[in-house]
Amino acid sequence: MARGASIEDMRRIRDDFVRAAHAAASAGFDWLELHCAHGYLLSSFISPLTNQRTDEYGGSLENRCRYPLEVFAAIRAVWPQDRPISVRVSAHDWCEGGVTPGDAVEVARLFKAAGADMIDCSSGQVTKQEKPVYGRMFQAPFSDRIRDEAGIPTIAVGAIYEADHANSIIASGRADLCAVARPHLANPAWTLTETARIGYTGLAWPKQYYAAKVQLERNLERGVDRRRQQRPDAAAGRGKTARRLTHTVIGQGRAADLLFSGRSIGGEEAERWGFFNRLCEPRAVLGEAQAFASSLAQGPTFAHAMTKKMMQQEWNMGVDEAIEAEAQAQAICMATNDFHRAYHAFAAKQKPQFEGN
Repeated sequence: MARGASIEDMRRIRDDFVRAAHAAASAGFDWLELHCAHGYLLSSFISPLTNQRTDEYGGSLENRCRYPLEVFAAIRAVWPQDRPISVRVSAHDWCEGGVTPGDAVEVARLFKAAGADMIDCSSGQVTKQEKPVYGRMFQAPFSDRIRDEAGIPTIAVGAIYEADHANSIIASGRADLCAVARPHLANPAWTLTETARIGYTGLAWPKQYYAAKVQLERNLERGVDRRRQQRPDAAAGRGKTARRLTHTVIGQGRAADLLFSGRSIGGEEAERWGFFNRLCEPRAVLGEAQAFASSLAQGPTFAHAMTKKMMQQEWNMGVDEAIEAEAQAQAICMATNDFHRAYHAFAAKQKPQFEGN
C-alpha cells in the first residue's frame, strides 16, 4: 500500500542518489541530470497534485521543493565541480490545481540558487487528468520563459523532430540546447540524415557509411531541384504560398505567444493584425507578405525575438526559395490547438488569460 515517505526513508533515498552520482563520476560521465519531472518521486514532491504532506515538505511551493533541493545539494557536493548538473522539471501539469509555467520559473530559480547549471524543460505526465496542448515544439515556450525570467540556461524538449526545429529554437534564444529522443528511437542515424537534409555536409560519418552519405546527399539535392521545377510561377501560386507562409509565421507564432505567456496586446500590433487579415485574401502576393513581415519585425510591440529574427532570415530568401522558406517557417512556429481561440481574443483586443488552462 502506498504511503508517505518517512524522514528515514527520505534520508536513505537521498543517500542512494549520492551513491549513483559517485558511480556516474567514476564511470567518466560528463554530465548529470536530476529528474524532477513526469510524476517520479522528486516530481511528486513538487506538484501540489501529488504532494499531500502536512509537514515541512508539503504546502507552499518552497516547502514542496525542499526535498528535491536537499537531494540536489547532496549530489552537487560529490559531483565534480567542473562538470555540469541539469535538472528536468515538468513546467506545466496541464491540469487545474497543478504546477503552472509561472510556478516552473520559481522552481528554476530555487535550483539555480542551489547550483544547477541548466533546466531541462518538459511538462506533464504527473496526472491522468492532464489535458496538454500538443504541437511541434510545443514545450519551447516553457524553456523560453524560464530562460528569460529565471536567468538560467535551458534545454528545450518535446516534438522536436527536424533539424530546422532545433536550429530555430537555438537561433531565436528560446533555449541553449535541444534534446531529441523519440526521433532517435525511430531512426538511430537521425542526426546524420538530418544534417544531410539541411545541406550540411561537414559532419563525419563512419567510414563504412560513407557511400550512403554521398547517395543520401545526392538524392536530397535532386528532390530540391525537382520541387523547384514544379513550383508554379503564376502570381496566384505565389499568393497562395504567401498566404500559407504568413498564416504560419504570424498566426501560429502569435497564438502560441498569447497562449503560453498571457501577455497584453499593444494597439500598434492590433492594427497590423488587421492587415494580416487582408493579406489572407486571394489577392495576396509574396511582396505584400514580405512588407508585412518587415513591418512586424521592426515593431517594438512584436512579442518574440524568435519570430522577429527568423522572419527576417526566411523572407530574405526571396521568391525562388518560397517552398523551402515555407517549410522552415512552419518549423519555427509552434502549432497550437487553441489557435482560433487566441486569434479571436486578439482580434477583439482582449487580454487572453490562457496560462494554467
